[in-house]
This record gives sequence, C-alpha cells and structure tokens, in this order.
Amino acid sequence: MKKLTLMAIGLTAALAACANADESAETETQQSALAQPDMRQRMINHRIDKVLTEIDATDAQREQIHAVKDRMMAQAEDMHGVRDETRQAALAELRSDNPDSEKLHAMVDERVEDMRQMLHEAVDAAVEIHGTLTPEQRDELAQLIEEKMAEHEQKHR
Repeated sequence: MKKLTLMAIGLTAALAACANADESAETETQQSALAQPDMRQRMINHRIDKVLTEIDATDAQREQIHAVKDRMMAQAEDMHGVRDETRQAALAELRSDNPDSEKLHAMVDERVEDMRQMLHEAVDAAVEIHGTLTPEQRDELAQLIEEKMAEHEQKHR
C-alpha cells in the first residue's frame, strides 16, 4: 500500500507539474522552449516515452497513457491562460491608488480552487494510469519515482 500511495503521489506530481512545467525548467533555454506549447508537448512526450520504455509498456498501454497525458495537458494549457489573466488583473489592482484586498483575496481563492480541482483530476489520472500497468510495471515505476524524488531532494537541499 505504501508503494501504491507513493506512486500515486509521484504520478500526480508529475502530471500536475505539466501545468507549471515552464516554471520548473532549470535553464533559460528550457524555460524558453517550454514557453512554446508545441515544444512543451514534445518535451513531455519524450520524458513519458522514456519512462514507458524503461517499464516495457505495450503499445496499448502507451496509447492509453498518452491519452491521459493529452487530457491533462489540455487542462494545463487552459490553466496557463487563466493564470496569465489573473496576474494581469492582480497587477492592475496593485497599481491602483486603493487596491481592493477583497478582490485580491478572491483572485487567490479562485486560483487555489482551480489548482485543487486540477490536482484532484491529476490523482484520478494517476489512478487511471495505475490501472493500465501490470504489478511489475507499477513496481518499476515506483522505483523510478523514488529515484527522481531522491535526486530532487538532494538537488534542492
């Protein structure tokens, strides 16, 4: 159960990261590339295909998992548009002589709710992906996620 929970959290984090992939890029080149939706799509496809190859996913599994990814990416693109609109509205409010704190708080609350909803959908996507994998593949994926989490933790200490 612990590995299943870890895998679900890892998959959820990976899928949710798609929504903010441009902000997690480490180099200026990566940030520039990820700012372009088609480039972001190619980079994410490459990363997913690499993992699917490592766990020996079948063609049918690849198709199902990419369908889930495509659905999540569409939501992420929608969230990017909303995020940009919210930033502009917040900036305009802060530039005013008397910023309305209630309005700013409402903007924050709306973004938090959007993110909560996206993360819930990412959990559902992770469970859906989990159902497409064999127990052996789930174990391999859990190990890969544990390794990536350890690398991330080491890097950001």
